[in-house]
Amino acid sequence: LNGIDAEIFEFLAKAGSPITRKPINKLKFPHAAIIGGVIRDNQGIIATGDLQVQPGDHVVVFTLPEAFDAVDRMFRS
Repeated sequence: LNGIDAEIFEFLAKAGSPITRKPINKLKFPHAAIIGGVIRDNQGIIATGDLQVQPGDHVVVFTLPEAFDAVDRMFRS
C-alpha cells in the first residue's frame, strides 16, 4: 500500500490452529492487524465478527509489520 506501512497477506488456516478455534470477535487478534476477508470453497466471504475461520480457508489480513509474527502464529497448528 502506497504511503503507509501496512501490508496485505493471504494465510491458509490449518487444522488445529488458533484462528480456527473461535469466531473472529472472540480471538485475541493483534490490534495492528485486521482480517479483510475469507475465501472458502472459492467463495469470497466478508469477515464479520461472528465468522469462524475453518481449516482450509484462505484468509486475507491487513497488518502493520510489527504485528506480522503474532498474526502468523494464529495460523500455525
